[in-house]
Amino acid sequence: MKSKLKFFLVIGYIVLISFYASDSLKKYFIDATNLVVGQIYSIASFVKDSFDEHFAQVRLIKELKEQNEKLQEKAALSEAFSYELSQVMRDINSSFVPESRKVRALSYAQIGDHSKIWLDFKEFDSNKIYGLLSDGKTAGIVINQNDRPLAVLQNDQKSMFAVYIGEEKIPGIAKGNGKNIEVKYIAKWLTPQVGDEVYTSGLDGIFFGGIAVGKVVELIDETIYITAVVEPAADVKVPSYLYVITKG
Repeated sequence: MKSKLKFFLVIGYIVLISFYASDSLKKYFIDATNLVVGQIYSIASFVKDSFDEHFAQVRLIKELKEQNEKLQEKAALSEAFSYELSQVMRDINSSFVPESRKVRALSYAQIGDHSKIWLDFKEFDSNKIYGLLSDGKTAGIVINQNDRPLAVLQNDQKSMFAVYIGEEKIPGIAKGNGKNIEVKYIAKWLTPQVGDEVYTSGLDGIFFGGIAVGKVVELIDETIYITAVVEPAADVKVPSYLYVITKG
């Protein structure tokens, strides 16, 4: 009788311990599961936030790039208005309105020659020579080549346009020398200086006046005239887009 009582007491004790132990185990597993689920949600939220931030940055960069391109064009046109305004204040009937067109660079005209580029320029007139801008500064000219618009960057020998040097407005012709720009045909009695700013004169109808070309870094005393070597203001390497002066 006593042995049976002891047996039932032991069984009851085991059942009781098992019951409480099960609750403890359940609580442990539930807590562990909640922790894992919480970590998964945290990771998922972090990944989502990271992706959202990345795409937001991509959109912002794209928007800023587009705004920058528009500001470059406006900067160049503003320079033109300012320069021309100072020239024509005496003529109240003047109606100078410069215009430019954003064009896409297609490909190099010849392998190994990075100074000549085919352009996607719908309004191209084969009878005209156009001025070319990059970052609001001179980049070269656009000429006709087999009835197609060809950009000739200003370091190329075929690039030529009229410029002024310094505050004295010393006239000359800017021409590429393969690396920099040389301003040719400066009269001997004129006195350009190293460090003088060079800018377009607008006298050739290619550019409007007042656009930055570069700075004089060297003067060469030729036989009958002076040549000024100019470091270009614009660094045009592999352009995707350029601006063409359609009215200057």
